[in-house]
Amino acid sequence: MKLFLIISIIVLVLLLVVILESRREISRIKISEYEIRSPKLPPALNGKSLVFFSDFHNAGGGKYNQKIIQMIKKIDPLCVLIGGDMIVGREGVSTEASSSLLNGIAHDYPVYYGIGNHERRVSNHTEIFGTLWEDYRKNLDPAICILEDTNILLQYSDAALRIYGLDLDRFYYKRFFVQDMDTDYLNKKMGAIDKEHFTILLAHNPDYFPVYEAWGADLTLSGHVHGGIIRLPILGGVVSPRLTLFPRYDKGLYERNGRKMILSGGLGQHSIPVRIGNLPEIVQIHLKNDK
Repeated sequence: MKLFLIISIIVLVLLLVVILESRREISRIKISEYEIRSPKLPPALNGKSLVFFSDFHNAGGGKYNQKIIQMIKKIDPLCVLIGGDMIVGREGVSTEASSSLLNGIAHDYPVYYGIGNHERRVSNHTEIFGTLWEDYRKNLDPAICILEDTNILLQYSDAALRIYGLDLDRFYYKRFFVQDMDTDYLNKKMGAIDKEHFTILLAHNPDYFPVYEAWGADLTLSGHVHGGIIRLPILGGVVSPRLTLFPRYDKGLYERNGRKMILSGGLGQHSIPVRIGNLPEIVQIHLKNDK
């Protein structure tokens, strides 16, 4: 009985430490910087920056919104790219924190919004969520460009790059296993890739980076994994949304055949409301012409 009591106290203390540390970390938003070099990047974009973030999940009920907006203003990017899961796909959860943040950003910068599994869930299941997705979209600034299997040519002075947004079917978010996918799927969803311009693909699930790369995306921007929830030295992220341990892609910069993926650790929490050793982040992408 005494041993059981001691073990129970230790478990409760550890749980309290995890909760307190997680609450401390969620407010300590950092900027992670990456340099992307390519001969396909026009010289006019040399030295310019993009901002990318994902998995906001109504972080803090919106109490960090102004902090995020001010951090983005200090970067002063060409545009802001969103990797999906801004909202929480659960009944009775407001989308106001997300729409307020995005509208605040859109006041100063173009915003291009890729779809995550939570947006897809709310959009697909109107029998559960009613008009939540429709109402959310109505509350967003009309200038915010939601890319659902579509693309846009971002032009700056005499330079341009192409931004694609992939709206993955729910099938590709199933737990435990990575489903089979090939480039034909991407061609059917978004058409053949633009080979003339530098291309950026907003694709929420990073597990399919080999397919995104084979399709031809110069830079893929993903989220979904929340940095592995808890990050350990050397080992990295501990668990993925597929409920697999130590996912292959958890956070950071990855490369295959000269093409790259930046995987954001996200800004918020969801199913596992914990962040340990895993500060929320805004990603700053420095563009460099590499001729």
